[in-house]
Amino acid sequence: MNILECYRRGIDYIENHLEEDFSLSDVANYAYLSLSYFQRIFAILSNTNLSDYIRSRRLSLAGQELSKNPHIKIIDLAFKYGYKTPESFSRAFHSFHHCLPSQVKSKHYSLSYYPRLEIVITIKGGTIMDYQISEMKTFKVIVKVDDVPAGKGDVVCPKLWDEYWRKKYHEQVIPEVAVCLAMENNNDTFRYGIGCFIETPKRYLKDLKPSPFLVKHMPNLKRRARCLRPFKISGSSSSANGYLIQTMK
Repeated sequence: MNILECYRRGIDYIENHLEEDFSLSDVANYAYLSLSYFQRIFAILSNTNLSDYIRSRRLSLAGQELSKNPHIKIIDLAFKYGYKTPESFSRAFHSFHHCLPSQVKSKHYSLSYYPRLEIVITIKGGTIMDYQISEMKTFKVIVKVDDVPAGKGDVVCPKLWDEYWRKKYHEQVIPEVAVCLAMENNNDTFRYGIGCFIETPKRYLKDLKPSPFLVKHMPNLKRRARCLRPFKISGSSSSANGYLIQTMK
């Protein structure tokens, strides 16, 4: 499961439970992500934070319901959309719609509408992507390492990322880097690791239980910047300086 599928699951959970009481952790758990990571991804992709989105969606639906049924009690509408008192609901309603619920019941007011988020993928091509190859100093990474057949990286590596999310390895190490290690002596496989830098902020590293993660010492290597998808490895790269790195930033 890739990050967009996790994001979509989170949106679906919110939309299916807007009239119920739920926590932000419930949303993140349904999306197979930690709460902090889901909130960060949600803010990046949606350009709004998770709490604001839920509040705006509830107030938008409350406005629609009130305009269709002006006889509904404000206290019932408040409890339905997660507010403990009619007063707190009225304040939030006024901040969002610029009018009070009682005004909507008695007169015609233009209400604000906040649609649900939808994932739209746009395919573009024929453009030049600039990148830079530079030397990096020695550093360490902690990664989950798997063997990948030579010439099959473009097929196998995305599946390893799906497995990483599906098996919830991200709850121990939030991935920010992928490394391709040198091929074995027979040149039939290379080692592909997913994880993060050892020097990374502690929020990326959770309490590690017995796991498949390994600490790897990376000597001087070349770094290709702004290459954000798993890449194909071909030929021999068995020399000490043959490491490649793919950053997820």
